[in-house]
Order: sequence, then structure tokens, then C-alpha cells
Amino acid sequence: MRYTYGLTIAYDGTKFYGMQYQKDQITVQQKIEEALEILFKKKIKIFAAGRTDSGVHATGQVISFKTPIPILDPQKFMNSINALAGPHITVMKFHHLPLPFHARFDCIAREYEYLIFYGKKNPIFLQNKVWHIDEEDLDLFSIQEEVNEILGERDFRAFCKRPSENTIRYLEYVKIEKKIDNFMQLPFYSIQIRGNAFLHNMIRILIGTIIDRIQNRINISLKEILESKDRTKAGKTAPAEGLYFRKAYYPKITDLLNSDLNLLESYPIFGSSFYKNQLQNERI
Repeated sequence: MRYTYGLTIAYDGTKFYGMQYQKDQITVQQKIEEALEILFKKKIKIFAAGRTDSGVHATGQVISFKTPIPILDPQKFMNSINALAGPHITVMKFHHLPLPFHARFDCIAREYEYLIFYGKKNPIFLQNKVWHIDEEDLDLFSIQEEVNEILGERDFRAFCKRPSENTIRYLEYVKIEKKIDNFMQLPFYSIQIRGNAFLHNMIRILIGTIIDRIQNRINISLKEILESKDRTKAGKTAPAEGLYFRKAYYPKITDLLNSDLNLLESYPIFGSSFYKNQLQNERI
């Protein structure tokens, strides 16, 4: 018999060559799978809700895996993973899951946040955790209306590093807020983005393009860039260190109600999976 479990994890992306396994590189997947192999005395493969790049952080990444024996003490198990895979990875939550669950394929939405610290002062306590732009009067609110014009289900080929894949994605929202950091009590921008899935470097290219538009380095609108389907029309790729994987969302169905995952009921479904299909059937 096999058992399915999940973990919500956080990690410092600057310490890893991304989430997904890479030959001859240290990745989050590698560290967790090594820990699981020690605990279960056999190789166990994990599946992640999102494939974050090198340098990208996470506070709400969800992974799933199957084990040959049940996990009877979740807290002890989490402590063991923290000890074996740490110190730059930590488990935030433990999830009991039904056998068919898959962290990637069943995920219906992903939420990221990009942090931009601006001004002349050096954010010494936020090194490698924000994009620092040395400009006092950076007005991101001025582009919110333009950003809203590219929301919805669209072809984001212009904001993709590798346009060979299917480039149609659903972008639900891009929210720009100003916050105060807890260390130096200085303002910074938070850009929260949620969609069904994201292309390679899509968020970082979008953020870089927003900054280039504000700084008058690009003279056409985001909508015109989108419609061009031409990566050369978009702006630079923003640094990885400002990007955070915040949440993964799953279908709000009976089988997952007690899973402690983030669940959505009335969200557009793209693609097919065991639980996506179940949610679609429940809507009929």
C-alpha cells in the first residue's frame, strides 16, 4: 500500500539552483529527496506546485510525494525534514492527502509576490531579498491601469524566455501596493500576481518591463507589447532575488476539505487532472 502526503515549504532561493532537480547543482528538490531517502530507506520523488528558478524564494511552495509506509507523527516528520534538508529549507505545514493527489497537475492557481525597494538608502537587512532600484521617486501606481489591460486569458509569448511552449496563460490580477519594511522602516513596493500558471521568466520579464515603462525606456504600452508576441519588444528580466512563491491553490472539493491546502471553488480550470476533473463534474 502507498500513502500520499504533502508539505508546504519555504526556502531561501539564493542558496539553490532552483526548485527542480539539476545535474551537478544543489536544488530544493535534491535536498528534500535526499532527506526522504534517509527517512524511508528508499528513493522517493517529490512533485512541486511551481518550478522556481535559481535565486527565487518561496514561503508557500507545495510539494507532494508517496510513501511506502504511513507517517504517524507529522510533527516529528517535519522536524526530521528540517534537520536533514535545512538550514535554508523549512517545512511550514504538513498535509494528509488522498492517493491520486499531485501537487503540480492538480494546482489550479499560483500566487507570487515581487518586492522592490527604492531610494538611495542601502537595504542592508534585505540583501538578496528585494530588487533595489536607486531612484527616489519611483511611482509604480502610475502603471496600474495599464497593467489591468493585459489581464485575462491571453498569449504571453512576449513575456516568455522560451516561446517554444504553449504561451496561453490566465492572469487574474496584478496588485501594486506600498508597504513598510520591518527592519529600517522604509517604504517598498509589493507586486502581487496570481494566475493559473506562468511561463519561464514570465513574471520577472513582466516586472522588468513595468520598470522600463516607468523609466521611459520603452515607449509602447504593455498591451501593445503583449499583442506583438515579440520578446524583443518587452523590457529586461527583473532579478530573481525579488520574487517569492507565496501560495498554491487547489480545487475546493470534498476530498481536499481537510487537507489544510489553499482551496478555490469558482476559479477557471485549465488543463486536466484527477481533481480538476472532479471539480468540473461537481459544477455540472
